[in-house]
Amino acid sequence: MARVTGPLMSMEASGTIGQTLTFANWVGRQYVRRWTRPANPQTADQMDQRNAFSVVGVGVSQANKCLQVNSSTTKTDEQAFRDKTPSGMRWNGYIQKVLTGSGAAGYNAALAAWNALADHSQWETTANGLTPPVQSAPRYMPGGATDAPASPGEVLFIMNYGLYLIGASPAAPGATPPTYS
Repeated sequence: MARVTGPLMSMEASGTIGQTLTFANWVGRQYVRRWTRPANPQTADQMDQRNAFSVVGVGVSQANKCLQVNSSTTKTDEQAFRDKTPSGMRWNGYIQKVLTGSGAAGYNAALAAWNALADHSQWETTANGLTPPVQSAPRYMPGGATDAPASPGEVLFIMNYGLYLIGASPAAPGATPPTYS
């Protein structure tokens, strides 16, 4: 990738010329690169990773909005995440990394624990009782077809599993969710 100054005899340029060169800006620096055809194969692995990002993204958004205290951490979820985030990182990026990094191992472990529960009703009740209530997260199947969304209880469970993974919660979530007050 070439770094350019004054591209195309101007101060900045962006876009593609004839499917050969693409001009863009990254961190305030102009650059030019060879044009590549965008690919979106929508494979099973790619869709699993996108689904993980979708669920965690909805959970992070919920943690930003919810001011209720989680009984397992005695803090709001956001504050519990912030307290365990390494210096130099933002908490939302850190929890994304913990749950979706390394092939989404954290997310897959959380999903396996969720699927092992015999009854999800208490988690659904807790998720719907928060202010604001937890939203469902869209999911997709390989090929891009719409799949059943992750329920609010599932999103809340996975975020609480994330709290456990970073050491903010003493135990992995089980059949009974924490109380929020």
